[in-house]
Amino acid sequence: MKKIFYLLLILFAFTVQVVFAQDPVKITSSVFDTSSSILVISSKTNFTDENINKIKLVKMSNPNRVYFDIDSAVLTTKKEDITFSTGVVTRAVIAQNSVNPYVVRVVLTLDEKYNPDKINIYKIDNSLFVKYGDNDFVKEQYFQNTFREDRQNVNDYYEYSSMTSQVITKKEVPVSNPQNINVNNESLKDIQSAFSSANIPKEVDTAFSDVVVNQVKKDLKLNTRYYLNSITRTPNGLLLSGFGSVAVEKPLYLSEPARIVFDLPNTLTSKDVRGKEYQINETETIKIGQFEANKARLVLKTNKPDKYLPIYSPDNETLLLADLEKYNVASLSNVKANLMATYYTKNGKDNDVVLAFSAPVVYSVYRKYDDFVLTIYNADKYNELGFINTLKGTNVEAFKLKVNGQLLRFHYKLTSNGTVKVYSGMDGRSLKITISEPENQKKIVPAIPIFGNSKKKAGDKVIVIDPGHGGVDCGATRAGIKESDITLDVSQRLVAILREKGYKVYITRDDNSTLSLQDRVDFAEGKDEDIFISVHVNSSESSTPSGVETHYYHDYSMDLGRCVQDAMAKYISESPDRGLIKSKFYVINHTTKPAILVEIGFISNEKERMELVSDDRKQRTAKAIAEGVINYFKQCK
Repeated sequence: MKKIFYLLLILFAFTVQVVFAQDPVKITSSVFDTSSSILVISSKTNFTDENINKIKLVKMSNPNRVYFDIDSAVLTTKKEDITFSTGVVTRAVIAQNSVNPYVVRVVLTLDEKYNPDKINIYKIDNSLFVKYGDNDFVKEQYFQNTFREDRQNVNDYYEYSSMTSQVITKKEVPVSNPQNINVNNESLKDIQSAFSSANIPKEVDTAFSDVVVNQVKKDLKLNTRYYLNSITRTPNGLLLSGFGSVAVEKPLYLSEPARIVFDLPNTLTSKDVRGKEYQINETETIKIGQFEANKARLVLKTNKPDKYLPIYSPDNETLLLADLEKYNVASLSNVKANLMATYYTKNGKDNDVVLAFSAPVVYSVYRKYDDFVLTIYNADKYNELGFINTLKGTNVEAFKLKVNGQLLRFHYKLTSNGTVKVYSGMDGRSLKITISEPENQKKIVPAIPIFGNSKKKAGDKVIVIDPGHGGVDCGATRAGIKESDITLDVSQRLVAILREKGYKVYITRDDNSTLSLQDRVDFAEGKDEDIFISVHVNSSESSTPSGVETHYYHDYSMDLGRCVQDAMAKYISESPDRGLIKSKFYVINHTTKPAILVEIGFISNEKERMELVSDDRKQRTAKAIAEGVINYFKQCK
């Protein structure tokens, strides 16, 4: 009888243990934000107090590092081993430490001078935040750039690291005293909302054991500033939402079909929206893509591009592409803001105008041709006299304040080389407008004779040929054909022809290597080039467009562009002549000698794509560009 009693008691205890045993938390992703010095570890379900209270941060030396274990946790991805080239953490390893019991271990190797006592761990719902470094969660200048005209900027985020998959081990290490880590932080909640849907890999529900994974090293670019995770249609237009601070570049207006393109610098798009096309109505669509490693692109197909205008929220976390034919101004904000004061400062060619308001403002930026219009949608009272008197006698005295119903509009006409940037204060109560006007147009746009072409013989003249794209950036692709392969082939043929004619010719890349835009400019400037030619292949959303075109930016590059475009139209007569176009591409804007960018055809057009990969078309293209160069130098005698 006693044996039966003890058997029932053991069975009961086992049943209770099974019933009350905690299912392991399934860790689905880890995201590193090296700018804010945060590691975010996310799970499918919320971390429990039992998970958290057992976490103990252990310090080690030689090298300086720390680790902590997450009990009752299963890593549903393979082990991560990430090396960072900048920041406090030089290496991070996240692995399944054991399966009986389930334990996930996080090991952070630190800079030797960094004090590990500064590391803190926080829990918000289904994410753990490991905060390291000396930065606050929000460490930014008061003014944040929200609109700009330049396509690249020295302050753009390019954070490089490398990831290596290695062996999963089960080695146990003693732990030390626990830390108090349960902190209710609103900033963390905001961050978690952005990261919770970012790059969550497919779950693997099987138990972990010791395995060996092939070592694969991959270079990564980590992006911060703004994370775009949703787009919704509203009565006012299209609402883009995310986390961080959104910025917009000067829009591009395209034809065939009619489109308007908005680029968002320093922006990473969620996989939930990336590459998707949304139907706005029967005739209009919008597509969101990751245009570059740190730039998102919105392409809006519409027969009326001017009717869509980006409107910023006061916190800069949402952007409304407002349909100006349908939107309701009153619905944009229920808070009225008074224009309290205007300030002006001059810094070189930059004229800074700061508008101070009594409350956060909702505003838009319109920039097309020489027009710049800043509109405030929730303005109430305004100090117009103070605005006029502050700017009186300055370089931007022509900056006008206009009232249109309940809208407050600031309008300025820029010169041909003038640019403008807009910044928003972090509290949304002030805007800074930086208007850059060249002091002397003639000094910035020199005449051709300054380059001394007439004093050089053919063998002394230096030409730099730049095959567009290359390496990790293959450019436009269609049907497995890469733009970078075509541009390299044509450029190599062009170099051979020009060298045969006696010119001194250099090529920025002679293989499938990766070069930044600034690398190409630096290469050309280092050769003291007489001319610079960048070779590209065009692309369109539509498969209809075809033809050749040449782009220039500075006026002193116009003659070179005209000569080359005329020659391409002659030798590639089967392809439409799309003409000479003034464009502010980076490489032809930042080089100081005559520079052009040639688009030798459309890869998106099936017929022209087949021609572009043929030896005949590539050779004729190279011959045409070479003849244009020769004709240009003849004109300079």
